[in-house]
Amino acid sequence: MSVASPSAVLSTERFLQHFLLLHEPFSLTPDPDFLYLSDRHVEALSAVELGVVERRGLTVLTGEVGTGKTSLAFWVLDQWRNSAEIAYLSTGTFTFDDILRRTMSEFGLITGGSVGADLDLLGRFLNRANDSGRTVVLMIDEAQNIPDPTFEQLRLLLNFETAKTKLIQIVLIGQQELSDRLRQENLRHVAERVGVRTELAPLSPDESVKYLEHRLTVAGAPMADVFAPGAVDVIVKASAGIPRRLNVLSHNAMLFAYGAEHERVDRQIAKRTVEHAYGGSRLPSHRVTTWAVAAGLLLTTGLAVATGLRVASNRVPSPDAVVEAPAESGASSQDELSTPGEELEATAADETVSEGDQLQAPETDEREMTPPTTGGADVVDRSATTAVLGDGETLSQLIYNHYGFYDDQVLRAVLRANPWIGDVTRVQAGSVISLPERTGFDAPSGVSD
Repeated sequence: MSVASPSAVLSTERFLQHFLLLHEPFSLTPDPDFLYLSDRHVEALSAVELGVVERRGLTVLTGEVGTGKTSLAFWVLDQWRNSAEIAYLSTGTFTFDDILRRTMSEFGLITGGSVGADLDLLGRFLNRANDSGRTVVLMIDEAQNIPDPTFEQLRLLLNFETAKTKLIQIVLIGQQELSDRLRQENLRHVAERVGVRTELAPLSPDESVKYLEHRLTVAGAPMADVFAPGAVDVIVKASAGIPRRLNVLSHNAMLFAYGAEHERVDRQIAKRTVEHAYGGSRLPSHRVTTWAVAAGLLLTTGLAVATGLRVASNRVPSPDAVVEAPAESGASSQDELSTPGEELEATAADETVSEGDQLQAPETDEREMTPPTTGGADVVDRSATTAVLGDGETLSQLIYNHYGFYDDQVLRAVLRANPWIGDVTRVQAGSVISLPERTGFDAPSGVSD
């Protein structure tokens, strides 16, 4: 098996130079420079602009997990920055007081100490903005997480209006569950306030190819120099038109190709990448056995530093991280990574790879990823693995879900394995967490090995 040496694997510059790239093309961060505006994106964007420009009051944008809603939101923010007053919130499970205080903070307003005083201050700000001809926009991402009472109280903000116009435009962005929530009988008063509804659909196969071409072009290389045509077909089919899946699969395939010292991703590598991401009806736990995968975490960290990103990057470095990655809040990992069970059809490979040079797959631990529990249940031993912190998930939750318990002892072991973590309460969603074996600590009494 041909693999790269440790020095080559761990060099960020060499990774980029290997594919003649200036930037990492498949980051999971919502960088507006990499946004590909497909027909579906243009349609959704036009609807959002219509709701805001015509001051319809409440606009709702929904879409499946990973379709690019947040990327579209960041592009809108970038475009409107100089022509509107914009507050952007990405929710946990906010109360109305939380939303009001954070909105005022985004607008540079100092809270008055009570909801009534804050609403009065916000109302004066909205009237001044209207008098000066500036539109005020409150954009709430992950809005499917907003509790029902908060939804109802948001109507208070929509009551800021003159005889001719709404003074604040609220854009709710969320997964499909948001539409379901707004169809609930108890939220009908909110649903009746929606002026514009739109949905961001997955990309078509042709748009998926153009999406990959666009990102690679922005990163500094034509797609043909990085991916063989057959490899593109495999990745596009497996992605089902979801941009996030396109990013994850493409990035991991490039890591495999780099680790095996291939000049570009061929069909063989693409198929192997897909098999490890979507290899079964249940998500298996994988063991890392090749430098190409084992060095993925360190390589990704280096890429984040080299490109000015935080170490707590949303980039997923290896197929193991893909499998372990929780889906966005409100959707299960099964929903995020599901794919038709049919096998990819075998067609002629784009390059001939000798048996001795084929990139070998990490050995697979076929045990099911049953959520661990306390009270005598077995804890799944996923040794030498990594996981990705999901949206809305805390580090303590991730540790508990992995080991079946959480205490100071296991926390210290995880922190030793991740020395970059400074504040356990501020680890960002998308961060790649190394989870050590259970040999260095004991489960508390009542939790079985």
